[in-house]
Amino acid sequence: MKILNIVLLTAVFLMITCTIHAQLSEMIMNSDLVIEGKVVKSTPKWNDDHTLIITENQILVGSIFKG
Repeated sequence: MKILNIVLLTAVFLMITCTIHAQLSEMIMNSDLVIEGKVVKSTPKWNDDHTLIITENQILVGSIFKG
């Protein structure tokens, strides 16, 4: 199985999380990579300006559906 590093950006400003609503078929069509896996490590860190927390997730890939 492959290990894949994914970087996710999380807004810190006033602890607000933004969610984009989209149909599953639309998300799949617009994605280069679609996987199923398990997060085995999660590491948060500040960006250089200390305005965003960047979370790097290491994922143990179980299945690749696209890409």
